[in-house]
Amino acid sequence: MFLSDISIKRSVLMTMVIFAFVVMGIFSLLGLGIDLFPEIELPYVTITTIYPGAGPEEVETLITKPIEEEVSSISGLKTVTSIAQESMSLTFLEFELGRDVDLAAIDVKDKVDAIRIDLPEDAEDPQVQKFDITAIPIINLAVSSPRPLDQLYILTDEEIKERLNRIDGLASVEITGGKEREIHVAVDRRKLQARGLSILQVVQALAQENINLPSGHIAADRREYNVRVKGEFDSIEEIRNLYLPMIPDEPAVRLADIATVEDTFAEQRELARMNGKSSVGLTLIKRSDANAVEVGRNVKKELEALKKSLPSDVEITFARDRTEFIENSVADVFNNLIIGILLTALVLFLFLHNWQSTIIAAVAMPVSIVSTFTLLRFADFTLNMMSLMALAISVGILVTNSIVVLENIERFQKMGKSGRESASIGTREIAAAVIAATLTNVVVFTPIAFMSGIVGQFFKQFGLTVAFATLFSLLVSFTLTPMMASRRLNWFVYALAGTISGLLVLFAIGLKTFLVILGLMLIIGILTRTGVLQKFFTAWDRQYENLAVSYRKALIYFLKHRLLLFGSVSLLFVGALTLGAM
Repeated sequence: MFLSDISIKRSVLMTMVIFAFVVMGIFSLLGLGIDLFPEIELPYVTITTIYPGAGPEEVETLITKPIEEEVSSISGLKTVTSIAQESMSLTFLEFELGRDVDLAAIDVKDKVDAIRIDLPEDAEDPQVQKFDITAIPIINLAVSSPRPLDQLYILTDEEIKERLNRIDGLASVEITGGKEREIHVAVDRRKLQARGLSILQVVQALAQENINLPSGHIAADRREYNVRVKGEFDSIEEIRNLYLPMIPDEPAVRLADIATVEDTFAEQRELARMNGKSSVGLTLIKRSDANAVEVGRNVKKELEALKKSLPSDVEITFARDRTEFIENSVADVFNNLIIGILLTALVLFLFLHNWQSTIIAAVAMPVSIVSTFTLLRFADFTLNMMSLMALAISVGILVTNSIVVLENIERFQKMGKSGRESASIGTREIAAAVIAATLTNVVVFTPIAFMSGIVGQFFKQFGLTVAFATLFSLLVSFTLTPMMASRRLNWFVYALAGTISGLLVLFAIGLKTFLVILGLMLIIGILTRTGVLQKFFTAWDRQYENLAVSYRKALIYFLKHRLLLFGSVSLLFVGALTLGAM
């Protein structure tokens, strides 16, 4: 075969090619995002409208119905569901699965903006948002201090929130709890009526006087000055001394004459407590395309820098850190992947009885997996539960191709052929069978990646990751495996493989597992030196041959009694269906 022959004859060239794949895979791995699940785009858009003080019936009539009628003509819209409750209207729009949600959200916003003038003036502007399962709170912080909550709220809002908003990857930082400053104007109805005023006149006067207006510019001496009328209130006394519009020839009326003006706090509808202490809560929400773990690390770095500039009595505590759970979950799957590779190598050694064949097959697995990360990066995948689970499942598939090639090469070596000749003939002889088996796995897993519906979005990365890893294992089995099998490996290769494996286990899984594996390797080495291992392999092969003989006899018996075989299989099949239905 062309690839295997080139690998055997030009071993340095092929080593550099494989090394290039590994290096690209390592750099791709370092650039991959980490998340709990793959990025999923749900075809939902929500419209939230706040109408303070309105009842459910008014909300439904004045807000919900006009919005429903306007958005119903958007293309690709599947269903519209609305909830009208006190002071708030919620409208859920479900689109067809193939519809681009970003474009759908833009279309919805355009429709809602077109009817904004028809909605009540007191209602807040409708908020249009697409439903994003990944744009969720990743960290909850609690800011506590002995100082009053109003001061703590101002400190959190003006300093802590402002610093956190600079972090790349954060979509928003929301504050809960605390006391927010608010000016209350309590109008005395009798005094208002006695002066012939209405509450609307008071509201209009406060709104008109509490604004800053641009007022053009002044040009003089080749310079231009912008003019701005500053009208916002600076103190509570200015509000109290506000003069209200009156009928001509009527005495002027100040706001303090008909109302009580208080500098107080807004009604506290939410409380935040941490370890029994009143605090101000911060909810950090990441962008949908951001790396959750990387954002969490940046938040922790920023908080460490922020603590140096905050007062000593202010304490910031992590109430919940979802990034640690994501990191631990992904690390657990990654560790299981490494353990799977090591256990596979151990089982290979148990059956092959050959260190060289075991090393070759064991090297083929991580090379295939690391190279797969290159395609994952180009496909814009992330390291999540689905993609890592696909790699873990692929370990058995990855080593199969190399084992088949090695076994055939070893067969020709036992026939007295040289290493290079055995590797070339052995690989060429079973190339078609290995390619067919590999493509069978690809054909099985690839359709999973293209399943329809929301479930298909979950399994897209799973199916394609298995297909990528399987194709790389085919490449490795036709290049690296025959190249290494054609030569007798010296002690340096064994030492290098052992060192790399040991370091990988030490840093990825931990010292305890490293010591266990090191102890196991020492035991195997001692048993090999003393000849005990060879005796064990002899007994193992004897029992294996006995099992093969028993299987051969059973196979011959059932081939002669096919009716009995068919009846037994049918009985097992019906029994399985019965148990499944229970």
